[in-house]
Amino acid sequence: MPHGMCFLWQPELMALHVVSDALIALAYFTIPFAILRFVQGRNDLEPRHQRMALLFAAFIAFCGLTHVVSIYVLWVPIYIIEGWLKAITAVVSVATAIGLTKLVPQALALPSAEAMRIEIRAHRETMLALDAARAALAVKVDRTEEALRDSEQKFGAVVEHMSEGLMIFDQHGAVTFHNPASARIHGIEHEADGLFHRDELPVQWRGWTREGELLPFEEWPLLRVLRGERVRNQYFHAERADTGRSFDAVYNGAPIYAADGTLLLGFITLRDVRDEIEAQQALAHTNDLLRGFTDAIPGVIFAKDREGRMVFANDGTAALIGKAKNDFLGKTDAEFLDDPAQANAVMANDRRVMETGTTEQIEEQVSLPNGAAVTWLSTKAPLRDADGTVTGIIGLSVDIGAQKASEAELGRLNAQLESQTEALTVANGRLSAALVQRDLLLQEVYHRVKNNMQMVDSFLVLQKAALTDPVAKNALTSLRKRVHALGLVHHQLMQSGNLTTFDIAPFLRELADNILDGSASNDVGISVHADTLDVGLDFAIPLALLVTELVTNALKHAFPGGQGHIDVQLSQNADGSFALVVSDTGIGYTNALGSSAGGLGTKIITALVRQLRATMTMHSEHGTRVAIHIAAIE
Repeated sequence: MPHGMCFLWQPELMALHVVSDALIALAYFTIPFAILRFVQGRNDLEPRHQRMALLFAAFIAFCGLTHVVSIYVLWVPIYIIEGWLKAITAVVSVATAIGLTKLVPQALALPSAEAMRIEIRAHRETMLALDAARAALAVKVDRTEEALRDSEQKFGAVVEHMSEGLMIFDQHGAVTFHNPASARIHGIEHEADGLFHRDELPVQWRGWTREGELLPFEEWPLLRVLRGERVRNQYFHAERADTGRSFDAVYNGAPIYAADGTLLLGFITLRDVRDEIEAQQALAHTNDLLRGFTDAIPGVIFAKDREGRMVFANDGTAALIGKAKNDFLGKTDAEFLDDPAQANAVMANDRRVMETGTTEQIEEQVSLPNGAAVTWLSTKAPLRDADGTVTGIIGLSVDIGAQKASEAELGRLNAQLESQTEALTVANGRLSAALVQRDLLLQEVYHRVKNNMQMVDSFLVLQKAALTDPVAKNALTSLRKRVHALGLVHHQLMQSGNLTTFDIAPFLRELADNILDGSASNDVGISVHADTLDVGLDFAIPLALLVTELVTNALKHAFPGGQGHIDVQLSQNADGSFALVVSDTGIGYTNALGSSAGGLGTKIITALVRQLRATMTMHSEHGTRVAIHIAAIE
């Protein structure tokens, strides 16, 4: 039966229950909506708090639903449904109670409103301080960024202008940066060409050690850095396979790691040392030459430091001391010479040269290893550094024992020579007087020969005037020319300084002019080209007669028209022989040696050529040319 029967269907009582349950249900249904709105508005709630709020909302909603069912059962007896609804509400209520029981300690731990206000105020102050700190930090960050940019600019300028190459690569071995010096050393013209990968290196390049051994790829500087090694002063000679470019460099490099220990990148610096190597090679070559030169020089060559320690010595020094160089280099004379007195004397001389700063020549006594006493002439000079400070001494010592003995022997010989010189002076005086007498006699002989030649010439002139036969007159004229040539030779000897030789060049010119003046050919010219040659009587006479005959024949037969030119040339060849050439511009007469092959002129020329041990050739083209090759004078 309906629950209203329990209220005897009294309107006032039923209205009271209906209104009360309805208001309670309305309030219960409003609360879950407020909770849902709260949960939706608070996204910061933890999931367990959200679940608790929803569970509490469900509990309130079921409570409101039971009040609605209580109104409904006043008229409709659905007590089973009402019972199940209350059971569900009970379960939800128990679960809510359990959750609230756990939540209450946490809620009690929440600060009070005043505490919250204090905390909020402190939080605001903290935020203000934080904002001020943030502003200060922003200023510091701006300054730091500006300083960083300035540092980056400076670093970039340093990298751009540094003499050493800089190469940066990532953890995989891919090169990401070359500075200009690195690009120059590697021969990189375009940036993209330098961004190579480690796997490309053994294809494009080959590398060698300083000793010339092929370097395995895994030992290249880049591979060592990728393995985590630090590279220090590793020499590397590289050659590119495709272009043949090569360079020599010293590498330094290291890996750079992140905070977690992983490799971020690596860098390598390289310095081009080709000029240094070439300079070292040149220096080594110079040192070898210097050592070879000093070792080849007889005597002792040495250098000592300021304390007198031997720092350089040639083989002669080792021979003098009688020890290997390693046994005395770095030691003083007192430490390696066997005679203390000799060592002290040598060191005293060294100290004096270094203290005065002047070069000295000193005679020193240092015995040989066999004990033989030897006198040495030592030239010692101070050794200075770039600032002019004396840092040691250099010296050259020569064994003058033999020289001393030679000087004594030379003194004895000088005395003997002086006595012999006096005797020789007397003999020279006598010889000089004899030579003066000889010159006077020769001048007298040449003068008388010349006078006799003039007398012969006068007789020939008288004889020619008495003759009427033209052939005979021509013969006497030719004879006069020959006599005149002989007289001219003796005249040249009389004017020479030594009365035995004279210069043939001016003689030939005068002879040619005299022959031309004595002829009737006024329109014929003659030129003489002769080397400056000092000749004697045995050569000059046949040569003068030979020139006289050839020029006379040319004047007689080459110029029927009366005009032309004759050229006489005499030169000496490299082997000492002579070349005499007489040529003319005449008609090219075929018999230039005389009117007939068996005439006197031909016989004279042939005899003169034979006397001079000469050979003769003749050409008759565009004039006549006679060439005579005369053997060298013995």
